[in-house]
Amino acid sequence: MGAQVLVITLVLLLTATFTTLLLFYNSRTELDQYLQRTSQLLSVSAIPAISFDDMKETEFVLSSLQTDPDIVKATISKDGLPWVEYLSQSNDKAGDIDHASNLKFLSHKLVLRDQTEVYGTLTITISMKRVYSATLTNLGAILFVSLLALGFGTLFSRYMARRFTSPIGSILKIMTKVTNTHEYNLDLPESHPKTPQEIDELYGEFREMINEVRLRDGQLLDVNKNLEAKVTERTKELVMAQQKMLEDAHKAGIADVATGVLHNIGNVLNTVSTNSSQIDYGLHKNKLVSKLANISNAFKENEDDLSAYLLENNRAQGLIEYIQHLCEAFEYENNNIKKLNDGVLQSTNLIGEIIQDQQALASKQFIRETVDLNQLLKRALEIKETYLLRCRVSVEMDSKPLPQVLSHRARVFQVFVNLISNSCQAFLETQIKRNIYIDHEVLGKNILVKFHDDGPGVPESVQKTLFEYGYTTKKTGHGFGLHSCKSYMTDLDGDLSYQNSDKLGGACFVITIPLESTEVKES
Repeated sequence: MGAQVLVITLVLLLTATFTTLLLFYNSRTELDQYLQRTSQLLSVSAIPAISFDDMKETEFVLSSLQTDPDIVKATISKDGLPWVEYLSQSNDKAGDIDHASNLKFLSHKLVLRDQTEVYGTLTITISMKRVYSATLTNLGAILFVSLLALGFGTLFSRYMARRFTSPIGSILKIMTKVTNTHEYNLDLPESHPKTPQEIDELYGEFREMINEVRLRDGQLLDVNKNLEAKVTERTKELVMAQQKMLEDAHKAGIADVATGVLHNIGNVLNTVSTNSSQIDYGLHKNKLVSKLANISNAFKENEDDLSAYLLENNRAQGLIEYIQHLCEAFEYENNNIKKLNDGVLQSTNLIGEIIQDQQALASKQFIRETVDLNQLLKRALEIKETYLLRCRVSVEMDSKPLPQVLSHRARVFQVFVNLISNSCQAFLETQIKRNIYIDHEVLGKNILVKFHDDGPGVPESVQKTLFEYGYTTKKTGHGFGLHSCKSYMTDLDGDLSYQNSDKLGGACFVITIPLESTEVKES
């Protein structure tokens, strides 16, 4: 109670102080406005007298200030020097105004001018006694009311404490005892004759609550026994369900891994299929063999007189040149078939590497090695070269060489191949100009390899779900490629992200590869 009274007293004192300062400020503002109005009224009469240098008339104008005893001084200056001065006769200290504190007097200065000329300056000084007197009066009234309210509040709080607080405190003590001991056979103390009806009703409600809690406590004991048996039974069911979930998760993980491996192998088989088609075309639909057969048939038909046949119309020279052209064409086709066959062998080896990579992950033999990104990217472009030509896609690379990194060669290579395939498949069927631009930059301890294209790009509405498992924008897609690539890069402490291309205006996939090796994460 004493602390509460002290706090209330401090609040009242602060309120009184703030109110007094506010009243003082308002009174001072009103006094300043009064000086402004008085100066304006005097200037109307003083300007004509000053313009004619009529000092007596000017003094007469200033003498009208005698009606306000609080105005102690008024001065009209010309050219910076006092010209006419008025001093209040009721204030014997009016002569010391210039050296007085600003808290005792308030001054206002007004320039006397008309539309064309400045005649001087009028300065009026007024005493602040009236303001201080009103402020002290208000302060006394506020303190009186505050002390009266404090006394009344103290008496009222004691009255309320006797009538309400003490009975409620008794109930709280009993409630605390019930909470700590769980003993419900307790009786509330008898009500005081002056206890309000509301408190008596509270006593009755509390008694009923104790009886109800006692009844429910017994019911809870019975329910608890049954609940323990049910919990034991449910626990066994949950253990069985957990084992089934683990088995299902294991099967789902195997299916996810198998899907990723099949998708990567499918990308490579796509290249194998394209190269094989080109080889089949070169072997079965090549017209060079039929042309060579025509020459052979001509020789057989004229074998009896072959010399005359060759010398006729200088045919020998033409045949020699024709055979040379055929040899050159055979050599070109042979080199092309050899190149396509090398691509098939590389793709076959890549399938083996994909399988070995998955086997290494399964046996936890996943290690990193020094990877030449230039060679890796060049090999990926060579494998997809036929596919790029068939899709009419032109590829351009940054002239700056890529640095070597410590990473997993097979996984980075699969990401390169996947992104090249995705770029080729992203172009519109009606799009004539199809370009891919590959550049890179070193950012901190990572290298960012960027694959740009001038295709339609990815709408902003689907960019957030672009790397989710099963999501695809292709009619024949399955949503495994980008998800697998992002998982690969995450396992390598890197990342795969999307942004709009600032080079070609289409899509841009950014591969983040750490330059230094860290501990390998289990896939």
